[in-house]
Amino acid sequence: MIIANDAIAAPLAFALRPVKGVHVDLHEYAPRQGEDRRRWRLLVGPFMDWACRRYVSKASSTSTVAKGIAREYNKVYGFPEPSFVPNAAPYESQLSPTPVESPLRIVHTGAAGRSRRVEVMIDAVAEANRQVPGTATLDLVLVPGEKLYIAELIERAKAVPGEAIRVIPPVRFDQIVTLLHRYDVGLFICPPTTFNLKYALPNKLFEYIQARLAVVIGPSPEMEQVVIRHGVGWVAEGFDAESTANLLLRLTADEVSEKKRASHGASKELGAETLSAPWTDAVKALLDRGQ
Repeated sequence: MIIANDAIAAPLAFALRPVKGVHVDLHEYAPRQGEDRRRWRLLVGPFMDWACRRYVSKASSTSTVAKGIAREYNKVYGFPEPSFVPNAAPYESQLSPTPVESPLRIVHTGAAGRSRRVEVMIDAVAEANRQVPGTATLDLVLVPGEKLYIAELIERAKAVPGEAIRVIPPVRFDQIVTLLHRYDVGLFICPPTTFNLKYALPNKLFEYIQARLAVVIGPSPEMEQVVIRHGVGWVAEGFDAESTANLLLRLTADEVSEKKRASHGASKELGAETLSAPWTDAVKALLDRGQ
């Protein structure tokens, strides 16, 4: 059998003619992954669409990272909804929530792409501190991306009084949760500027939970389901700085502490070992096939 890593690998997987079939791990919605870039839409998007129509549609099984994305694959290409396997972080059994500090220690990790509008989170914390000085600090851990955009974010952060907002160097993947553990709140305001961002259920959300943080997000439907169901944080009314600042100003140390404890309680259920079960089940089903 062959596991194809994303739609782009499906043509090769089928060309190798595995006797027990192909499982395609689709990650995000491939045909619209770079839709915010004209060059990608013209040159790459049609290829991804071809791979999905001609090859992914014939796969023995598929998986993807969010339920909204699974529904779109089914709607557009007609194959059964992929199984839901989010990008969860491994379960951290040794960590416990840390005491909440003042100012509130907020952190954001992730790629620095313009479509993600990271500046909204900078402006939100800056506005909260303008209204009530000392409300929070924000550390941004940005994966290297567009250099000019990162430079703009650094300058924007430096302009906030009192060094309340910093851009700090990224760390290795296996060090992320350890880094996050020193904070109180994991923040991700993700405007739905693309299809995949609208249905984002990113690894950072699960890393925040493994680090035993409270979580603050915008009204992103996939993340909202996790946050509300497990009681690990709050959902801002909008994706703008004002809505986020208003939410941050309402938070109390006791409430943040309660959400950190909720993350602790949900950490095993939301660990990779548990959430990857549908993926491993699909693989076992293919291995059990006769030739």
